[in-house]
Amino acid sequence: MSNVTTLQDIAKKHTVKLNTGSGVLLNGATDKYSYVLTAKHVVMKCGSYGQPNCVDCSVCSNTDSCNPPKCTEISIEKYPDGTSLVPTEIFHSEKWDALILMIPYQSDLSLCASFDEIEHNASITLLGYPENERKSEPELHSQIRPFDLEKNNQEEFERKLFFRNKSIADRESVQGFSGGGLFEIDTETDSVFLVGIENRMDNAEADHGHICGVMLNAYSDLIEEHNLAQLKPLHLTDFKYSQKHIFYADDLLNEKSLDGVRFVFSEVIRKHILPSKESPLTILEKFSEKLLAYRQEHQELQHANLWIWFLEFLTIRLTIQPLKSFTEGGEISYFDEIFDLYRFIFSNNAIGYKHVYRDLLLQTPGLDSLRDESKIILLINGNQPPNPILDKEKLNKHNPDISKPSSEDIATVRLNKNIRNNVIHWVKLNNDCLFESEDEFENLNVIDHEREIVNLLKAKYAPYLAGED
Repeated sequence: MSNVTTLQDIAKKHTVKLNTGSGVLLNGATDKYSYVLTAKHVVMKCGSYGQPNCVDCSVCSNTDSCNPPKCTEISIEKYPDGTSLVPTEIFHSEKWDALILMIPYQSDLSLCASFDEIEHNASITLLGYPENERKSEPELHSQIRPFDLEKNNQEEFERKLFFRNKSIADRESVQGFSGGGLFEIDTETDSVFLVGIENRMDNAEADHGHICGVMLNAYSDLIEEHNLAQLKPLHLTDFKYSQKHIFYADDLLNEKSLDGVRFVFSEVIRKHILPSKESPLTILEKFSEKLLAYRQEHQELQHANLWIWFLEFLTIRLTIQPLKSFTEGGEISYFDEIFDLYRFIFSNNAIGYKHVYRDLLLQTPGLDSLRDESKIILLINGNQPPNPILDKEKLNKHNPDISKPSSEDIATVRLNKNIRNNVIHWVKLNNDCLFESEDEFENLNVIDHEREIVNLLKAKYAPYLAGED
């Protein structure tokens, strides 16, 4: 579990100093370019900015003065060392105080955008470069500041967000935050998501006025209008972006001992998975409800770890049970079968196996309807069980209390009290079948021993995944 400071550091790496305001670096579903999201008035110096009634561009009477500058006139400095970025194109909303700068592709970005509703108890951090810190701090990394916010109960309007600052801040200390990111930080799931862009204070006369922002929908509208890459992580668009991260272990005795295995896996992926029309995005569209755990938000399914582990699973299953090819429409049937035979439960939080029942299984809907031969695959980190298949008797031994349960929660718990399906810890399975067996694979080069490698993989994994318990 990460602390707030660690997660804020991730958000800082995506926060830029932009002209007299701030902005947020974000990748879309492409490796051709990246984005800087900001408020329009930061770049265009809108004519009505600074007036107390400047709510959005639809009520602005000075739109003639809103003209975009040349790209070379825009200053973007990247945290922490002030690396300069030069935009190539500018896209601004006609109605909302929202603007996107297209910049050269930045490969080091990991932040995801969230379009889920913000809970009232969510931890929201505003990050930016306030004017008073720019004047007093010589180094860029010293100028950035966070504000802890809470969502205001004020009625939400289309594309607008309202927050109350938890700490004392007058208007001067907030100047320069315009265009800064509103980040949802969750230490329980080690997650940080961008949920909006700050653009003004609600009342120019109030020392502790509401901090307001623009929803990311305004930016996705702008992206759709100009036919740009969606605000989705690149790894969701194609499994090829997860391929280089699968079956990674940093404690092998010989880092090249599994080279033959990796070649076999790469051939399986090249032959079966990459040519498929299916991607993490299409799988989420059809099967997200079969991936969500108890009280899990859809945004959590964007995590790279989920799709690295899922690609590992697909690779192993196709090694055990090869297909001739995906025929037209065959991918859909294949994944229908996968999600019928397996229930995947993912958490980015490190959960010890002894807490799996309480924290993940007990209140996750749908487990009671699994077929008898179906298996539950745990895609989680944390301390590992003695065996890849968890002991169902120990899982079902204790029925922990649920604080303040809803009637729906209680109904699910009653159905899940006795888990009958095998529960497989995926990380432990890979550890036992692959990493702890590196000496068996070490001398099997793929040129002379490809068949032996495949047979050994089948012998290791099939008893767990093919029903031969």
